[in-house]
Amino acid sequence: MMKCDNSSDEVELVEVSRAQEGLVRVYERILQIEGSGGAEKNGSVGCRMLAISSQIGALIGKGGVIVDGIRKSTGAKIKVLNKEQLPPCAVPEEELIQYGNEMEWNGYRR
Repeated sequence: MMKCDNSSDEVELVEVSRAQEGLVRVYERILQIEGSGGAEKNGSVGCRMLAISSQIGALIGKGGVIVDGIRKSTGAKIKVLNKEQLPPCAVPEEELIQYGNEMEWNGYRR
């Protein structure tokens, strides 16, 4: 179980797999390292993840309800990329998900 803070000051518990929890921890660590650089700059941190096509519907939800909720509660930008953007290691049953957050600082954009 992981806690998800949303914009209405409520905390929601969601069930995630150990792999998902590990991915979130890696992503949080990347944000922590990028944010502690001390330089005044703007930047973004993102990640791409392969997922079986049949799981994409669970991420998106009917009418995009689930992915919209994730976007609103986390501020993340999430999209499923075109098949042409799949890496060579992908199998035909996989799709590529890209997600990330803008990190705001007081300087320039990298």
